[in-house]
Amino acid sequence: MRDICKIGNLSLGYKTFIDREPTEKDLEICKWNDNGKTKYTIASFDYKEEYKCYVLRSCLNRLKDFDIDWCTFGFLVHEAYRRLEGVDDL
Repeated sequence: MRDICKIGNLSLGYKTFIDREPTEKDLEICKWNDNGKTKYTIASFDYKEEYKCYVLRSCLNRLKDFDIDWCTFGFLVHEAYRRLEGVDDL
């Protein structure tokens, strides 16, 4: 599936699965390499049944990257939660 939103070297998109297609609720934030052709997951959203909400999770220690534009990252997190919760404005 395609990216939902790409700003600079960060994008919000759908998770990649080997055994199934992602749903509208399978979201992740990726960072694009300098070549602009490859990307890797830096954070994803997982539903926690016990709390009845989505939780943002770092992929390994990738959120420690000094090259992340935190304003852009925050915007993409906001957009993801807006989509996950199905509201027009949080």
